[in-house]
Amino acid sequence: MNKSALKIGKRLIKVDRFAYISSTLSQNVHIYNEVNFRLESISSTFCRLHQNVWKWHHYSDQAESISFSAALYITPCI
Repeated sequence: MNKSALKIGKRLIKVDRFAYISSTLSQNVHIYNEVNFRLESISSTFCRLHQNVWKWHHYSDQAESISFSAALYITPCI
């Protein structure tokens, strides 16, 4: 094997390695973007859930106090 063929072989290995690394990085960026998208989606879903639970808790407390005060108002004193 002559030196020229050896140089070409080494260059091909470098090009192949570069193509593999850049392809892997591209896939990793895609995976990273997908993970971030899903985390943002989960975060917004959790935020909406938290808001709904707070509203439910707040309004149920109000409803209990209204029904309790209405019961006091309606219930005759003995």
